[in-house]
Amino acid sequence: MLTHEIKVLISALHFPNGVQLAPDESYVLVAECTRARIVRFWLKGELAGTWDYFAVNLPGYPDNIRRRESGGYWLGMAAIRRHPFSLIDSLAPYPQVRATLTKILPYFLLRSMASQYGMVVVLDEFGNIMDSLQDLVVWLFHLVQRWLNMMVCFTSGPIILVL
Repeated sequence: MLTHEIKVLISALHFPNGVQLAPDESYVLVAECTRARIVRFWLKGELAGTWDYFAVNLPGYPDNIRRRESGGYWLGMAAIRRHPFSLIDSLAPYPQVRATLTKILPYFLLRSMASQYGMVVVLDEFGNIMDSLQDLVVWLFHLVQRWLNMMVCFTSGPIILVL
């Protein structure tokens, strides 16, 4: 039933940029890019109104999530995480610093810090990585990102639900 009310479900997310409803609509998944994880907010059942982590410590920074027809989810990565040091990981707890740096540093410099490596992973219905597609030259990555972006509802800030 549509009530035209807006309700904040989760606040204080770090760069949420992909949202996907579960096949049975029992939960919604949110890709939290700069924390390299997927948050699950329960909409139905015993856990309704609570949230947990669906997938953590991902090999890259998630940039979209989509259901697979065969089950599970496609998860595009904006960039892979560099080990042992990642500037994005280091700045994740400090969004204001990160925002300031992105405004004052030239785009080409920021882009050069990001890995030029494409990756899409397959998550099962429990958030486990089951497979991955990787592209060293990033050609396929851009095609996949465009495909995922054509089917996405982007959001920034808190996740809201219109009732």
